[in-house]
Amino acid sequence: MKLSVVVPVYMGERFLEELYTRIRQVAESLTGEWELILVNDSSPDGSWRGIAELAGRDARVIGLNLSRNFGQHYAITAGLSAASGDWVVVMDCDLQDMPEEIPVLYAKAQEGFDSVFAQRVERQDAWIKKECSKLFYRVFSFLTGTRMDASIANFGIYHRKVIGAILSLGDSIRYFPAMAQWVGFRQAVCPVRHAARSEGESSYSWKKLFRLALDNMIAFSDKPLRITALTGLCISVLAVLVTLFYLCLALSGLIKVMGYASLILSIWFNTGIMLMTIGMVGIYVGKTFSQTKRRPVFIIADSLNLPENRK
Repeated sequence: MKLSVVVPVYMGERFLEELYTRIRQVAESLTGEWELILVNDSSPDGSWRGIAELAGRDARVIGLNLSRNFGQHYAITAGLSAASGDWVVVMDCDLQDMPEEIPVLYAKAQEGFDSVFAQRVERQDAWIKKECSKLFYRVFSFLTGTRMDASIANFGIYHRKVIGAILSLGDSIRYFPAMAQWVGFRQAVCPVRHAARSEGESSYSWKKLFRLALDNMIAFSDKPLRITALTGLCISVLAVLVTLFYLCLALSGLIKVMGYASLILSIWFNTGIMLMTIGMVGIYVGKTFSQTKRRPVFIIADSLNLPENRK
């Protein structure tokens, strides 16, 4: 059995040495054939220099340096494209995903599962981050018709055929947890320990989190369009009811200036409907345009220890 461990790296220079040491110990306890794929997502610190040092010491460390900052899930895609293992582990670089839990995930996979998602039972994050994550996944689940768990992120172990299916998806917007669930196969959830962040802060700002949420809700569902259409219908019905109300007031002689109320109401309701509909359709058209350009979702500027047949 060959094991591949894919780790996207951004602002992770200070974690790399410990990450490599702990993964090496765990991987060697499972198999004699393994590789660690570190993908530098154009990090502004010395992450690529650290990856180069590790790759120089150990040929089993494969380094990929992206040409610019594409984002975590695009970096994961780059790492998956270079992986050759029978089983592939995906995890973050900040060591909140603990390498020591990999054997637990692998043991669960041996029960007959193709994908095993790590469930952070006691998530060691700030309260506000956990609550916002729960809210995002509730809304995401509603819009996409899928069951997403806020305690599950990228960490997990996946069979080679699952990775092949994920890579075959032509979506320009990548979100690894949702894609791993969408492709199906035999799936299981496994409780794991989750470590507190030892130093530094998450590279995800509120702006990035909001953009990630919006992109993925649009990419994985057309329900926002249907909600927009329903909202427009409700506003139209409400406009009719309010019109009837003001008609009754007019017939009763309670309106001093005729036409003002109906004019303002019609302007408000029509403008609201049009702006909402045009805006939502515009977002989908924009995403469709991006998809039709068929640009690569990542570009590798440099690679280390990557075999020629995988370049």
